[in-house]
Amino acid sequence: MAELAVEAKRRGLIVSMAPAESYLDAAAGDGSVDAQFSLDLGLPPRAWTTGPDATEEDRKVIEDAGFRHAGRQCYAYVLARAGVGSFDWISVQLYEAYSAFVHETARRGGDPVDAIVDRVDRLAEGYTVTNLPLDEAEFVVRVPPSRLVIGIANGWADGTKFCKVDPASIRRTYDRTMAKYGEGIRGVMFWTIEEEGDDDGSRMTRLLRGELSNLESGDEAVHPGVICGNSNWNNQALLERRSY
Repeated sequence: MAELAVEAKRRGLIVSMAPAESYLDAAAGDGSVDAQFSLDLGLPPRAWTTGPDATEEDRKVIEDAGFRHAGRQCYAYVLARAGVGSFDWISVQLYEAYSAFVHETARRGGDPVDAIVDRVDRLAEGYTVTNLPLDEAEFVVRVPPSRLVIGIANGWADGTKFCKVDPASIRRTYDRTMAKYGEGIRGVMFWTIEEEGDDDGSRMTRLLRGELSNLESGDEAVHPGVICGNSNWNNQALLERRSY
């Protein structure tokens, strides 16, 4: 994957990466087990099972679901090999089933804007992944906001297995990121356009379009659904009705 990304970029192609949150977990504390690289993609979600804030009720949810599909920083290896510059954008899937994000916000009652901004900050400032099978076993993952796409669940998400984030929270996230870094996050995305809701109230595409339609970036207005050449808010997969 790293070699393909480098070669594709060399040939002038657009290259993206879409890790599940556990595959590139910016919320992991430096020096913690969550910051250690692993090849195992059949792990239980630690935030729900053995993390410091996990409860017996959380563990029962995972046990009843029989869920063991989390990873641990495996995409940090790809970034270490290919370099962040090989990717035009990196879409972190906060909508991963039973993610650390949904545990923090839905189970523990954390504010979704604070939780997203915390992850943006950690990626912008850099967090250290250890135990990599490379000459240098440690790698500092840094992704600037302008390369970061936030993956949220479709509008019908249950707020338990999948995170439920309202469009207004995404707008506030963008505004806070812009105020702090002088650039907003690159955009937002979700799993698939074919799984949008049946009614207008659950269609995340429509809801986000309304919330973000008056954003401005640089010298030109940003119209969600259109890739603007110098825009910091390119809603590529989400609002163009394309699948990447």
